[in-house]
Amino acid sequence: MPWDCLFFADGAGRAHHFLRALPAPGGEDNRIGDELAAQGDGPAALDAFRMGMAISQTLAARDPANTEWQRALSVSHNRIGDVLAAQGDG
Repeated sequence: MPWDCLFFADGAGRAHHFLRALPAPGGEDNRIGDELAAQGDGPAALDAFRMGMAISQTLAARDPANTEWQRALSVSHNRIGDVLAAQGDG
């Protein structure tokens, strides 16, 4: 999982940092798409999944060896295919 290092100062002016896990690329768009698909709004779900896929494609192209980003791209493809199949287009 990718990590991000955040820095902040406490009330005494001392600097602190901590690591936090970053969400998978396109993950929020996929969660939105999942909810829209569950509500029966296939066209809106497709839009959300395609936005997530665009993010994943960009990141995966930048670093083809990053398996996390490659996986996120494959998830987007699968979800788009699921919606299209449910609509009779797949």
